Amino acid sequence: MSVVDLLALWNWEPDADFIWLLGEACAKHGVSYLALNEHESEGVADRLAKGELTARAVLDRSWDVMSHDHGYEQTITKAVNRVLNPYDAVRKTTNKPSMHYLLMQHGFHVPFLLVLPSVHEAPTLTKRDLSPLGRQFSIKGAHGGGSGVLHPTTLWEDIERQRHDWPDDETILQTWVTPCMMGVHPAWFRMFYTCGEVSLCWANDRTHVQTLVSPDEERVYDLSHLRGTVLKVAELSGLNAFSTEIAKDENNVWKVVDYVNEPCDYRLQSTVYNGVPDNVVKGTAEAMARWAKQG
Repeated sequence: MSVVDLLALWNWEPDADFIWLLGEACAKHGVSYLALNEHESEGVADRLAKGELTARAVLDRSWDVMSHDHGYEQTITKAVNRVLNPYDAVRKTTNKPSMHYLLMQHGFHVPFLLVLPSVHEAPTLTKRDLSPLGRQFSIKGAHGGGSGVLHPTTLWEDIERQRHDWPDDETILQTWVTPCMMGVHPAWFRMFYTCGEVSLCWANDRTHVQTLVSPDEERVYDLSHLRGTVLKVAELSGLNAFSTEIAKDENNVWKVVDYVNEPCDYRLQSTVYNGVPDNVVKGTAEAMARWAKQG
């Protein structure tokens, strides 16, 4: 029987660098570590249930692929004491309309949202009044990620076409946010939350390049309040690791734009231009290793 402090399940090839860094961090902190890719993790829930593999904690970055297996999430939850991002919390946060209204209820500003039924529920749509969305809007599936780089639109025809990309899911239309400028930077930020720690990055909404906010920039532009915002989103979501995007719009209103991203994209900036600054990813791995050691 194999016993590990932290079991990492992953299925996305670009995750390889992060998985390696997590192993390095675990070794540094004396945390035993096992990472299984998509092929290696086949049947892992059964192995855990039978005691063939024992893990004190799990980081599951393949839940969105593996959870089609009957009882997968329930089996892992029962077999492992600690799941970094509990499955029930993940399910809640991947529902964008639910997160939208939850954040509104707690006083956050969010872009106006319109929810349309899925193609399977309503193959054809009666044209709606889009004026509440303002000059431009984005089109997304209501659950999970995978929308890719978004572009603004004004056309009903784009809605009718794009909703067929996710026929089983609802479609959400969200007012397009144009950030104001802070010096040379658009006031658009991507924050990474990991086990109580927050990393703050400029995230250019046009180039999608991310840059770590320096302590001087955080002071000059009075950005420290964003850390409190992220901590509150963490409390509401119940997650230990995620990213969120917040922008200050042309009317100087702070808005939570892309509520919660999980699994979070941890591609290294040293390997892809629009990746996450390497130090942020390394810090994330360190925080996860410390979390695993606490158990």
